[in-house]
Amino acid sequence: MYSKNHITHSALSLFSLIAVVFILYVLQPFLVPLFYAVIFSVMIFPIQKFLEKKWRFNRLLATICSLTILIFLTVLLVFLISTRLENFIDNSEEYSKKLSELFRKSINYFEKSFGVGNNRILSGTDLKTENIIKNNFDKIGVVISESGSILGNLVLVPVYIFFFLYYRVFFRTFIYKVFNSHPKIFLNNIINKIYLIQQNYLLGLLKVIIIVGCLNSIGLLLLGIGDPFFFGFLGAFLLLIPYIG
Repeated sequence: MYSKNHITHSALSLFSLIAVVFILYVLQPFLVPLFYAVIFSVMIFPIQKFLEKKWRFNRLLATICSLTILIFLTVLLVFLISTRLENFIDNSEEYSKKLSELFRKSINYFEKSFGVGNNRILSGTDLKTENIIKNNFDKIGVVISESGSILGNLVLVPVYIFFFLYYRVFFRTFIYKVFNSHPKIFLNNIINKIYLIQQNYLLGLLKVIIIVGCLNSIGLLLLGIGDPFFFGFLGAFLLLIPYIG
């Protein structure tokens, strides 16, 4: 009897898990923009609070101004990337040659310092580093174009952000009514902790981007790559992909 109940419970758990995954997959076009909206709302909420408390803006005007600032910064970032992308792809062959030259210098350094021959380092094969690097540079344009198509599906994000910021009191009241068995002080404490965790997480990501961007820029500057700071921080922003993926 116990064995049958255990099997039934396991089957129901597995079925529930499959159903949840399927529902999330079906609702992906709705949930992904909603997820981005939550992140950006947390990012610009300090601006919203500043405009409401310091400059005495009403909630509607503060929401519109905060959202306008976010859209302006996003458009500016996309514009800077797009203007430098063409030059980056056009000079990819030059960059690949410089990296290939650095690779050969490294091989010669190991050969002179440790007495290791080129044939042992390369295992008797020609790695064709220029072709490898060139192909990777060519793939960057494809990745960015695909990212653009993904961003095109997120046009609802500003709408969600507006509702999150403007109707935040309504959402808080809704939480009070759903969890009416708990005191409001307890719920406010939970909401504030969730907000602080998200904010600290985003600040931590920003620190990582700054550190990695500076290190990338220094390395590209030593290699003689054009626009080292731009490409260094562009590469640092790619660190966000595992977190928002």
